[in-house]
Amino acid sequence: MSQQTLGEIEQQAQAAFERGDWTTAIAACRRWIAEEPERPDGYRALGLVLVAREQPMAAIAAWERAIALDPNDGDLWARLAKLYGDLHQGEAAIAAYDRAIDLAPHRPDLHLAWIRSAIGLEQDGWVIERLKALYLSHPLAMDETVIRELADRWLALDRARSILTHTLTLLQADPRLWPFYGLLGHLLQAIDRPREATDCFNRAIPATVVRDFSPHRPFCEIIAAAHPAVCLELITLETQAKGLILPPPPTIGPNDHPIWHDDRADDLNPYLAWVTGGRAWSDWSNTVVMGPDGRLLDDLSGHSAALVAASQTLPPCESLPGTVAFLPIAGGTNYFHWMIDFLPRFELLRRSAKGLTEIDWFVVFSRSLAPFQRETLDWLGIPADKTIESAWQPHLTADRLVVPSIACRYGNWKPPRWGCQFLRDQFAGLSEGAAPDLGGDRLYISRQDANYRRVANEEALLAILEPLGFQTVILSRLSLAEQIALFQRAKVIVAPHGAGLVNLVFCAPETCVIELFSPKSVPGLFWVISHYMHLHYGYLLGADPEGLGLSIEQSRAVANHEDIWVEVADLVQLLDRLGALT
Repeated sequence: MSQQTLGEIEQQAQAAFERGDWTTAIAACRRWIAEEPERPDGYRALGLVLVAREQPMAAIAAWERAIALDPNDGDLWARLAKLYGDLHQGEAAIAAYDRAIDLAPHRPDLHLAWIRSAIGLEQDGWVIERLKALYLSHPLAMDETVIRELADRWLALDRARSILTHTLTLLQADPRLWPFYGLLGHLLQAIDRPREATDCFNRAIPATVVRDFSPHRPFCEIIAAAHPAVCLELITLETQAKGLILPPPPTIGPNDHPIWHDDRADDLNPYLAWVTGGRAWSDWSNTVVMGPDGRLLDDLSGHSAALVAASQTLPPCESLPGTVAFLPIAGGTNYFHWMIDFLPRFELLRRSAKGLTEIDWFVVFSRSLAPFQRETLDWLGIPADKTIESAWQPHLTADRLVVPSIACRYGNWKPPRWGCQFLRDQFAGLSEGAAPDLGGDRLYISRQDANYRRVANEEALLAILEPLGFQTVILSRLSLAEQIALFQRAKVIVAPHGAGLVNLVFCAPETCVIELFSPKSVPGLFWVISHYMHLHYGYLLGADPEGLGLSIEQSRAVANHEDIWVEVADLVQLLDRLGALT
């Protein structure tokens, strides 16, 4: 038969398929196969028609013949795998997906399809390991939507407890597998443990969850002062907050948010813990300190410390000689946590009777992942050749650890006043490196470069602010010296909630500050800092995204990532109330 006639048969099969004439389409495909029995194309087309006609077993036979003729057809392997899955033939589906993945390992959709098929086989540990492999090879494929969908599949099969156990086991081998904290959160939420679920979403797995679901050894928590291998050195600081009462900030509309009811500021008493033979772990979210006997030093640790302390499968521990200052904090490279939680710990080391000269190594999360890390450590005079980055070396032990107390632990959210004063005293001089004409006295801090917590109607906002003399600033584009100089020179600052507002510690007293929030997330951090620095602070809640008819995806209503819809008229009224327009 001529090529043209064969082409006509193909066209006839295609046309019949598109109009739903299955009998004609099948007949055309069979003629196609008769003309080319040793080529896979006719069998492939026949299988598609048979699937549409709801004859899956016949479709499988056609596709298996096509694959026998062309075993490297990855797309057809994937189609065959899906069909097996639809027929609840899990093992056959997985075998077909394995072959498709071998041919196209770069396709995360195939890995996810494999996982969905395997969930029905009750091989939970196997599936969790494969999910880990997917995250390590295709991290962007493991988004919130995927995690929620997989959690729902396991919940529908009543396997929450099994998955909780396997997920904890996985995280105990590597606590840096971030999407799996969210998986724990969804599962705990579904079994009516909401507070623990929220903690897991924040990557702070509670000890109760570890005790209830982890198969690993039990662990013991103890405060540093009670451990025989620990010697405490109390540090006296003149600028500690003790019994400060914070007045509720002004706003437009109701001012009864519960965050303003927590109005007392008391800094925890700072100290250094010298731990003989101590062991430590740190990553972006967790910081864990243990005695030489493996007991968790709870007050020196944070977030998912119980998870790590109970683990028997962490990566190997590196032994360091001498005295090691262990300084990492939860939050890793976040600018706020670096400035408020991490840097003030050096002040405690300086105030020690032994000083910095006793220290052989300084362990930090990173010196090089963000420019402000290097800039601040260099300014403090911490030598690069004595710095160990736990981002690459998370697990260590030392002859002696020295660990500063944690001023702002998870659940104890108020920044320390002494830490804010330390930042102002130590880093204000950095601004001398900024251009003298940088910035104006009215600033709007934009988050347009971020992928969450942005002002959604920023164009309308700027249409009001710019005629009032406000200059738009994107802090991520500036050096640390430039950021400090901008805040030192400003008289009025309007900004959505974000880490860059930690620079308020550098503002002159009586600077006016208006912080913009989504109504679903109102952290009071910068209210507290503004009070310490004697600033005029006000806040404004944006419109409720649900009231605007927006979906969760449109508003990014996950944790504290919601975008903000500002009521522009209210902002102008609040600026006037604070005296910022005169």
